[in-house]
Amino acid sequence: TDRIHAMLTIGFPVKLLPLETTRRLPIVGFAGDTHWTVALNQDKAVKMAVRELAQRGCRHLAFWPMGNQRATDPIFSFYRNAIAAHEIEYV
Repeated sequence: TDRIHAMLTIGFPVKLLPLETTRRLPIVGFAGDTHWTVALNQDKAVKMAVRELAQRGCRHLAFWPMGNQRATDPIFSFYRNAIAAHEIEYV
């Protein structure tokens, strides 16, 4: 690790790294337990995905969020707003 200055991980359980490594390196993670965490802006991600699909002519989209999300979670309204902006029917 003398040549590595920091780590970026995606879904990696940092607890599997040697303790000496985790003490010496700053570790930033996405979807994992690290020193610092990068959070996803779900609203922007959904808008971007729907826009790209709509521009490719997709008019019937399925939405499959993570299993632990409920219909009252904000991501569902992000999705409904995004498809409405492209005149795609919510089914």
